[in-house]
Amino acid sequence: MAAKLNDQLRKRIVCDLAAFATPSEVADLVRQEAGVDVSRQSIEAYDPTTRAGRNLTTKWRVLFEEARAAFLRETSSIGISHRAVRLRRLEALYRAAADKGDLVVAAELLEQAAREVGDCFKGRRHIPAAPETYRPRSLAEFYADVANGKEPVCGTTGRKLSDFYN
Repeated sequence: MAAKLNDQLRKRIVCDLAAFATPSEVADLVRQEAGVDVSRQSIEAYDPTTRAGRNLTTKWRVLFEEARAAFLRETSSIGISHRAVRLRRLEALYRAAADKGDLVVAAELLEQAAREVGDCFKGRRHIPAAPETYRPRSLAEFYADVANGKEPVCGTTGRKLSDFYN
């Protein structure tokens, strides 16, 4: 397989993989554009983030890292990647659906907007801050309290363990 790939094709493969294209997508592109059949496994060897690409030469690894960084910088210039743009477009769609009397679509768009505002798609969870007086307890302190007849306290939150079971 490697004999069929010139440096220009290899560069294209590395850059496409850096832009989060799958090996199957890249294989299809190479087949369509260059007429060369390359297996997904051979293409995966050009992705240093995978096990197959762990031995990728420095030349291609550096190109991959530069292309990945450039791709991530470019995504910030895509309008729909920003929440305000998505909300504005959802609002326009909602108004159009409401004007047409399509209440089902309007309700779905409202729900979508609520999820968008509520960080539903960010994968973030709100974890309340611990009190300022809180200090994590060691396991020795925990067992000392139990031995002295004190009610055990959670080492993470500082709350009594009985609070979790009531």
